[in-house]
Amino acid sequence: MERLHASTLEQETAADTSVVKNIRLKKKMLDSGDPKHETIKPAIIFEGGGMRGAYQHGVGIALAELGMGEVFDTVVGLSNGAVTGAYFLSGQHEQCIPILELLANSEFIDFFNPVRGEKILNMRYMEKVFRKFNPLDQEAVRRSRSNFFIGMTELRTGKGVYFDMKDSSRDIVTDICASSSVPGLTKPITINGVKYSDAMTGCVNPVDFALEQGCTDILVVSNKPYGENNSPSMFKRLFLRFVLRGYGYPSEFLIAHLPRRQPNGINFIPDSVNLGILRPKDMPLGRLSRDINMMKMVVNQSKMQSKSLFS
Repeated sequence: MERLHASTLEQETAADTSVVKNIRLKKKMLDSGDPKHETIKPAIIFEGGGMRGAYQHGVGIALAELGMGEVFDTVVGLSNGAVTGAYFLSGQHEQCIPILELLANSEFIDFFNPVRGEKILNMRYMEKVFRKFNPLDQEAVRRSRSNFFIGMTELRTGKGVYFDMKDSSRDIVTDICASSSVPGLTKPITINGVKYSDAMTGCVNPVDFALEQGCTDILVVSNKPYGENNSPSMFKRLFLRFVLRGYGYPSEFLIAHLPRRQPNGINFIPDSVNLGILRPKDMPLGRLSRDINMMKMVVNQSKMQSKSLFS
């Protein structure tokens, strides 16, 4: 299994991995009208991470500017990654930085909200960003060549579920908000009578979902720097048990999901499938950061890294 550690020293090696070469080859075939492009079925998975999503925004912007907006057969967005995926496919990738500017303030993230009996994250404001301030072109997303799925966690069962955004009955903005509804920081979002919360809680193995779609080359965009521990500390596990149980998750879910010892939840990849994990060398942002200048720096670094890798 090949991985892209995405550090500068490994850039040349990463560019030679099968997943990167096949994504570039897919674009070349599509551009030339070669029907053999169907033998390569690439997927890109944009993971969550709150305001750390500045990294994945940079990746999405770079790929779009390189003309790769139609290359991926499957795009999966989890939590904040659903924002990246949606604006990437709609052709509105240039809106990602203005969106960060709108969200990196006390209108969205207010640590004093609990004193007022409210949640830290204002999801009503977030929804307004995607509908009014920087409205998402949902029809453009559906016209895209790529299949687009947004993951979220069903509150009653604690299981991750993925919804097809090509389904015209679904409201993509509502699904983005549900996928980003972090337990303890927001209230769950109800869709068709069912409550949902943040995708990163229940969608532990999005690579497995991409495999189910028949993808041959899978690129995971993770906001966690290489070497960051994916397993919570003992204190954090106890805290999460308290928060998640109060949020309604069953004890079976807590036992199965909290350890997360495998990096990115990846267990087994067939030899016939190429996998790459694109991640930052370091990450100066926290999940609830409001430092927009630092976010822009992360976006720019991510863009340069991605363009160097795929151009």
